[in-house]
Amino acid sequence: MSTRLHYQICDQKGLAYQVSGGIEPLHDTALLEVDAACAPAKLPALVTEALSLLARFRTERVPEEDLVKAKRRYRGDIEAGYDDLDGLSGWYGGTELFYKPRTHADRVRRFEAVTAERIQRVARRVLDRKRLTVAVVGALSASVERRVRAAIRAYR
Repeated sequence: MSTRLHYQICDQKGLAYQVSGGIEPLHDTALLEVDAACAPAKLPALVTEALSLLARFRTERVPEEDLVKAKRRYRGDIEAGYDDLDGLSGWYGGTELFYKPRTHADRVRRFEAVTAERIQRVARRVLDRKRLTVAVVGALSASVERRVRAAIRAYR
């Protein structure tokens, strides 16, 4: 609830009932997902705002205090994972199919090495319209659909 995504989209602009973001890292790729629920009339503005937030990662460096907060949370997520047998099995068993699983110390060392500059460099490569997929669930009027398509085309 304290993320920039939720704060700007839900709290400041009232564009969605809920919004979340996440990443699903896989062996050779990853899925970056933004998920939200909103009234149909707000969908074009929601899509525009979500894409604008993503685009800012390409043009603006993540503030140091945000990076520190994200690292602290991620460390907590990793440590909490040791209490989750299903998660541990998935991490070590699933990873073993492709490469030797990283140790806790190695995982911590790797995320601690992340910098705002590296995030921006990756964002410039990954957050590209050619790599973008937008999925909408629900019935849209022709007008709303046109406006959503225009918002997606405007994302550069």
